[in-house]
Amino acid sequence: MATKREFYSNKYYHIYNRGVDKRIIFQDKGDLYYFFDAIQIANSVEALNSNERNKKRRILKENKKDNEKLVEIIAYSLLPNHFHFILKQKVENGISKFMSKISNSYTKYFNKKYERSGVLFQGRFKSKDIDGELGREIVSAYINLNYKHHNHDIKKDLVKTSLFEFLGEEEGDKICSQKEIKYILDTIGGIKEYKEFLKNKSKYFSEKHNQDFNNLKFNELER
Repeated sequence: MATKREFYSNKYYHIYNRGVDKRIIFQDKGDLYYFFDAIQIANSVEALNSNERNKKRRILKENKKDNEKLVEIIAYSLLPNHFHFILKQKVENGISKFMSKISNSYTKYFNKKYERSGVLFQGRFKSKDIDGELGREIVSAYINLNYKHHNHDIKKDLVKTSLFEFLGEEEGDKICSQKEIKYILDTIGGIKEYKEFLKNKSKYFSEKHNQDFNNLKFNELER
């Protein structure tokens, strides 16, 4: 059994997981948006009743105080059989609590809807520290473009990404820290420069697609 790792507050982590046996975890838009709602509901130190999810979501949207959050969400990507986040822990055990809430809520929903039982995700979520020069910027590019790496059409397939929050084009709910996004954009030089940054990294990620991204060194990615 994998040892439960310790996360440190105000540190950044790449968090990811996929369906057990690589199975599809989002079979329709209802699934995708239930998970997306669960992300927002889970990000609170308050213990939330999943049976009141719509009511609680309204409360949270009206009362988004920084000290109530378990984590800051920097970037995300939801694809048919897996997901990615960049998270910054805000309180002790914040990441573990956040991910546990999402996993438990979504698994119960999915198993009930599709009349199945048992685990849905491939064990405990995986995590990598984010550090080094341009660490957050590079991982954000990888996550925001993840749908492209897996040859998904963002207009047709069941995918959702924080890319449009970064580009200032998101018309729905914004769940990422706008302060953190601004830091990344300012570091790169602005939205126009970030688009070019994405284009350059997209080519590199495509060339390295068959390798484990998390084992690549940041200085390799910065070339």
